[in-house]
Amino acid sequence: MLPLYSIQQGIIHSGYFDDLADQIGPYPNLLLPQDSSEDVRRNVTGICDSRDMINKWRDIVIPVNSENDLDGVVVGYRLFPNNVACLTEPYAQESSPHFNAFDMPQGDDPLSSDVASGYDHGQADNMMSKMITKGELVGLLLMLFSSIEKNNSYMLS
Repeated sequence: MLPLYSIQQGIIHSGYFDDLADQIGPYPNLLLPQDSSEDVRRNVTGICDSRDMINKWRDIVIPVNSENDLDGVVVGYRLFPNNVACLTEPYAQESSPHFNAFDMPQGDDPLSSDVASGYDHGQADNMMSKMITKGELVGLLLMLFSSIEKNNSYMLS
């Protein structure tokens, strides 16, 4: 739990991610056409795929992961400003020195970082999203919620 707390503090105190929630905006801002109420997605292109933002995310999660000997134990991190899937490590199936992209789901799998980007857990009408946003999966998924300036909420998983 301490490494997730360290990442949370890095996110809050770095200031790098403070405006992500504002850029994504409240629902239904940036809403993409929906196939169903279970698949609610936002267009986070240009927000969550910025190379600068990805590098800042990696600057926080990679040292915390490696300095706590979690390489191979924790296979990935995700940041959800306002419950919208945004930053992942590994990102877009790119392996890094501490994360093997092939440890994460690939291709069209709903949990693949390529597919998950923009997924709005706060609005999706499915059992998993409801349990995640209500914090009912704490025993199954290691998650941490925090509140920062302007009540922007971040979920790490």
